[in-house]
Amino acid sequence: MSKKAWFHVAVLYFAGVIAGMQFAKFSVSIDLLQQDLGVGGLYSSWLLSALGSMGMLFGATIGIIVGRFSPLKLLAGGLWVAGLISLGQPLLAQPSLLMTSRVLESFTQLIIVSAAPTAMLMCTEKKYQTTVMALWGSFFSVAFLLVQGVAPWLLHTWGWASIFYVHGIITLLVAIVVTLFALHSSVQDMGSTEQTTRFTLRAFIKQHKEVYGRVGSALPSFLFMTYTMVYLAFLTYIPMLFQQRYGIGSPLERLLIVGMPIVSLGGTLISGVVLRNKRIPPLGVLITAYTGMSISVIFLMASIPASLFTIVALCFVTGSGVLQSTIFGIIPYLSDDPTTHAYANGGIAQMGNIGTTLGTPIFATLLVYGWNVALLLPIICSLLGVWLILHFSKRVKQKNSHCTS
Repeated sequence: MSKKAWFHVAVLYFAGVIAGMQFAKFSVSIDLLQQDLGVGGLYSSWLLSALGSMGMLFGATIGIIVGRFSPLKLLAGGLWVAGLISLGQPLLAQPSLLMTSRVLESFTQLIIVSAAPTAMLMCTEKKYQTTVMALWGSFFSVAFLLVQGVAPWLLHTWGWASIFYVHGIITLLVAIVVTLFALHSSVQDMGSTEQTTRFTLRAFIKQHKEVYGRVGSALPSFLFMTYTMVYLAFLTYIPMLFQQRYGIGSPLERLLIVGMPIVSLGGTLISGVVLRNKRIPPLGVLITAYTGMSISVIFLMASIPASLFTIVALCFVTGSGVLQSTIFGIIPYLSDDPTTHAYANGGIAQMGNIGTTLGTPIFATLLVYGWNVALLLPIICSLLGVWLILHFSKRVKQKNSHCTS
């Protein structure tokens, strides 16, 4: 690809990082927010998770809309609104107002994570699309790494509002660049013929049938739900399991906490390298990742030394990084149709938010019956993922045979 195309990909990728920062900015400042707002842990947790509220309802709908119109224009609009909301949130330092802003912000998050990867595929040559989508799959981990890197200094120097101001300014700067892309882009409306953007109950149901009736959008969406059901819960609770078994304050505990987001990013890079090899089927990579994660969990259920526990837990998170990026990487593998790509990104946003919202409470509920019962959740999700791949694989083979005939 040309340097200009790679620059476009880099800017669009950073738009995804900005969407990830919408979660991260609340996550790193949650304690200070509780103090300033005078709210408890439950309300503050809803402030964090409210960002996914609209994605659960309208992910498929946004996928349809992106499939009909210019993703660059929609992305630019989403970034402008997101930047203004982020700048305004420190001024809305009341629980109800801040919650309202988070619900509004969730619309922008949904637009960004649906439109940005669709636009990336549209400006990428076919042979690079799988790799580019694998790269896209790392945006969430990169967002948390960047925010966690600067948060201690910003929080100590200027308080929690500074993170929101910095995020808002960066978002508006990227919005300016994406707006210039949209104004000078030769790609305008995507031209989908689906007449399903009217907001009625019948249209809403039809939108979901369109998104989840295509292999190219349904399979990545459902697989991503199996990933999000586990990832956040694992990162939240596995350090607690380590503390219960081996005590608090161990260097291995610190290695585990710091290392998990890093090795997740490493898994993304592994996925990108593997997917460049056309002889390795992407669906086979997914099955391998699911299998490795299940084996890791079985080891965690056993009584093993702290050092081995740390290694195995990091292996699980590495596998989850491979899984996440490969799910995005199979989008261009399953279909060459830009409209299906848009549907897939919308479906992923919807199923991803459902998985993130449900996964942690389900894990916490199972934890009442013991750690080994709770750890069955990632195994069940892995088995579900493998079943989905096998279930859809026949239709994928039929598609590929038609393409080569």
